[in-house]
Amino acid sequence: MTSDESATDDQQDYSLAGLFDDVLANAEGDEVSFGEAVATFRQQAYGPLLLVPSIVALTPIIGAIPGISILTATLIILIAAQMIVGRSHPWLPARLRNVSLSRGQLEQAVETMRPYLDAMDRWTRPRLLFMSEYPLYLLIPLVCILLALLMYPLALVPWGVTLPALALTILSVGLTIRDGYVLGAGYAVTIISVLSAFWFW
Repeated sequence: MTSDESATDDQQDYSLAGLFDDVLANAEGDEVSFGEAVATFRQQAYGPLLLVPSIVALTPIIGAIPGISILTATLIILIAAQMIVGRSHPWLPARLRNVSLSRGQLEQAVETMRPYLDAMDRWTRPRLLFMSEYPLYLLIPLVCILLALLMYPLALVPWGVTLPALALTILSVGLTIRDGYVLGAGYAVTIISVLSAFWFW
């Protein structure tokens, strides 16, 4: 079996929008907690685990809620740090697991983002696999931590977290699909995000 075939076998056969549909389908009640989202993907790669909070921070419907960007940044740091140390299942403190979003808000956000997610499904596929394999694999969580740290001060700036959240979303998609071109685009947006952060401050 080739490395391309192995990567495809390791990857879930679902759409990116389907990730959020799975979160909603597995959640109970009128609210969706971060703990429920993480539990949905506990058996999967870290890509979906990073994608959920990244796209939540990026989506104006939810990301503009005070404090949400701080919470999502914290979640991203915790997940990315565990990628570095090689944990197979991420751990989150109870307080963070219990933070919830309205099901209605999340459903509305998913529907708003669905055309973009569907477009990414059409244009992404496993490519340049070495960029998502060791040792370059370790660069992904390191960059995610940098971007998440940028979100703390930028949360004070209107729409300040948009670029870091966009870079995180692109990197998460690249990791989920194992698409090296998408990861490269994520690194490019990361550079723009860092330069913009210096400009803001």
